[in-house]
Amino acid sequence: MMRPLWLLLWLCAAVPAAWAQSSFTSVSAASYQTALSPDAIAAGFGSGLAQATQVARTLPLPTTLAGTTVTVRDSANVERPAPLFFVSPTQINYLVPAECAVGAATVTVRNAQGQTRSGTINITNTAPAIFTADASGSGWPAAQVLRAKGDGSLSYEAVVRFDTVSSRFVPIPVDFGAESEQLFLIVYGTGWRKRTALDQVSATFAGQPVEVIAAAAQGSFAGLDQLNLRLPRSLAGRNEGELAITVSGQTTNRVKLIMKGINATTLFVANLRPVANAVSSASGVATLKLSADEKSVALRASFGNLTTAKTSSHVRGPADPTATGPVIYDLDTGEPESDDSFVWNVSPEIVTALKAGRVYLVVQTSRYPSGELRGHFGLQLGSSEFTPPVAPPPLPSASPTARDAARFLTQATFGPTSPEITKVQQRGYAAWLDEQFAKPRVKHLDVMDQLKNSSGMRPGSNDVIESTWQQAINGDDQLRQRVTFALHQILVVSEFADGLSDNADALATYYDLLAEHAFGNYRALLEALTLNPAMGAFQNVLRNDKEDPILGTVPNENYARELLQLFSIGLNKLHPDGSLQLDANGLPQATYTQETVTGFARVLTGWCWGGNNPNNPDQWFIPVSQSYRIPMINFPNHHTTGEKRLLGGVTLPANQTGAKDLKDALDNVFAHPNVAPFISRQLIQKLVTSNPSPAYVYRVASVFNNNGSGVRGDLRAVVRAILMDYEARSLEVVTQQGYGKLREPVMRLTTLLRAFRGSSPSGRYRYHYAEHPWGDLGQNFLRSPNVFNFFSPTFQYPGALSAAGLVAPEFQLSNDATVIATANYFKVFIFYGYDEGAHMVNLTYTDFTPFAATPATLVDKLDVLLLSGAMSPGLRAALVKAVNAVPSQNVTERVQTAVYLIVFAPEFVIQK
Repeated sequence: MMRPLWLLLWLCAAVPAAWAQSSFTSVSAASYQTALSPDAIAAGFGSGLAQATQVARTLPLPTTLAGTTVTVRDSANVERPAPLFFVSPTQINYLVPAECAVGAATVTVRNAQGQTRSGTINITNTAPAIFTADASGSGWPAAQVLRAKGDGSLSYEAVVRFDTVSSRFVPIPVDFGAESEQLFLIVYGTGWRKRTALDQVSATFAGQPVEVIAAAAQGSFAGLDQLNLRLPRSLAGRNEGELAITVSGQTTNRVKLIMKGINATTLFVANLRPVANAVSSASGVATLKLSADEKSVALRASFGNLTTAKTSSHVRGPADPTATGPVIYDLDTGEPESDDSFVWNVSPEIVTALKAGRVYLVVQTSRYPSGELRGHFGLQLGSSEFTPPVAPPPLPSASPTARDAARFLTQATFGPTSPEITKVQQRGYAAWLDEQFAKPRVKHLDVMDQLKNSSGMRPGSNDVIESTWQQAINGDDQLRQRVTFALHQILVVSEFADGLSDNADALATYYDLLAEHAFGNYRALLEALTLNPAMGAFQNVLRNDKEDPILGTVPNENYARELLQLFSIGLNKLHPDGSLQLDANGLPQATYTQETVTGFARVLTGWCWGGNNPNNPDQWFIPVSQSYRIPMINFPNHHTTGEKRLLGGVTLPANQTGAKDLKDALDNVFAHPNVAPFISRQLIQKLVTSNPSPAYVYRVASVFNNNGSGVRGDLRAVVRAILMDYEARSLEVVTQQGYGKLREPVMRLTTLLRAFRGSSPSGRYRYHYAEHPWGDLGQNFLRSPNVFNFFSPTFQYPGALSAAGLVAPEFQLSNDATVIATANYFKVFIFYGYDEGAHMVNLTYTDFTPFAATPATLVDKLDVLLLSGAMSPGLRAALVKAVNAVPSQNVTERVQTAVYLIVFAPEFVIQK
């Protein structure tokens, strides 16, 4: 049988940084669970454990390595030496002596200098644990498939592979092959060799029982155990699911596998959005299924709210998102199948382009003949059934290191500062969060009023832009500022709409609304947002009139559509972990229909400026008040009185008031099961990582659904859950495939401004037109090009990322022109400042010039502040060399050189 040599190599791996601590702590080397059994493999963590790193090379295992020994004194007070696999200053992998009695035991480590470390372990008869490929204790298992073919031959196949491009383990779907073949899964772990009777061992995959045919010691490696499972063909097509193994009532850590279907198809989904030059609220979704033999595809597409009549629709490619590809298939001339799908044969070249994210659907209209809607097809995984994920490993209880604190602040603020790093280290995460939740907020509207009173002039939109930058950079309530910005990117209002251009009242009131509700309840936020006049103007709720049969007019559907697809539930039904909920045909299920949109549009009629008399019909047409500072009110004579069909078959009765209809409609939306995973996933994306695992989404969505006190939609609890989750705080996840996010332009700039106390003599930050991509950042507050934000949360960058099914939202802002413009912008800014005269914003380097004489020390200081202490040896060496090349008397230039090179290093550009 093929021996899992890479598993033995893992046993000798370096300590995960998150586990290193001063005391000696032992856990299962496979699962990181605390229970251990005799003759099981344990991993112990601490400091000063050995004077050198050494690996055992022979069997039987030695009891001394690099002068270090480990002894275990069991509950019977018998002390025994423990065989050693590996020792290092911070980690020891050892074998619990086979003769140990169950109960509490003391483990003592003595290094070559006679220094000792000790800790306790709990020894039980059975402590089953499965090894994982990436040594995380969860994810893909250390396992292989044995295939028994019809001719009697056997072959071994991996269930994971190491992807050299991403430097991560990725799954290989189990292929069930021909009917004549039998498949057996061989799983490697530790802690069950004392309980191998088959009536004591059971296994399930995705909740379905799986036959256990053998359970025993593996035999070739000390402490390694093995389970053999027969995989029934009924598991085919179950996609990703969890494998759970129970031995004598004790369940292992759960791991994941992917089961490929028999004659399975591959699903690709395109979210259709307006093209760059189209001013449109249109949207849609298209699905494309690639046949198992990869010779044909089946397409379904739906879209609506086009500005004018559709003139054509095509599938095109290969092409990147900003390029145009040739027509692959013309939907207008194609013959639809009975299920309204379009089926055609494809070449291997098109399949390659499809997997790389370079095939797209474009919808052309009379107003936009070159395209109004466009969406690139990206790989999507989903399932018809849902299995809750297992809990992650525990986080260490030690105080945050400087690296931990800087990384936390990168996610929770507009950029770490040295004093704030120290504060987090001293107080801990929880206390820092509590303090931030209690911080008072500064209203942008108050700033505008003060400006008007002092200057006598009416503030404009540029003044609001300055205020948002001012608070993002210098605001004491950094967590609120960061969460407000995240909400602003999900619940978009932009100056680029009728009535909002240069309107300080509208923009300031809207942004203040988001800040007010950033730690409140999402249901209350939805209602405040809906009644906000800026949103009303942006999405045509303001003075949205009821239908008029004589004139042939109907209520405007813009906000109704965006409320559903962008602000609450999305286009397709989701499982609680945010993954697609597929139907019996393996296709996504729409969350709503056009009838639903019409129903919500009818709810959203009759809303006009607050401060008017709703019983005076003239004030609908000629309002006395047009204030953006107060919520809209409902005019009964302009509100649709008929029934309204909403989500889930709910029908609002006729003749309700506009306020009652709105309350019932928002309650209907808020109760939808999609809201929690849909919003939770986007908030995680904005703060932590673009590709959160389904388990991460599930944990946060669970808090969204219930904050622990039965309250749904508590954003304070959600934000805490996001930032305190294992996948946010553990350093183990940073090397996993898809982890992290591109720092968007605004965040790249604020990180520098906060790190180096950027300011101007006037105290102003005049980034008025930072949204211009050709000479500035390509992004700004309150100036998104449309309701879909500067970038989509589902954007997939063509190539390896798209082929892996990963999204890269912020990469939608990146192209050759913006990369060059940004490089030029930051070079000028770092060396010479921004703006002119009294408004010149300069960075302050005096905190770092004292270290310029020693480039290595300078680089280490900048590493913590800008890279959360994660700088690679290669980058460090390059920076030290570059700084040394600058004359030693030019201390400021030395710091500037290091900062500039860091800002354009991938390790800074990608936040992890």
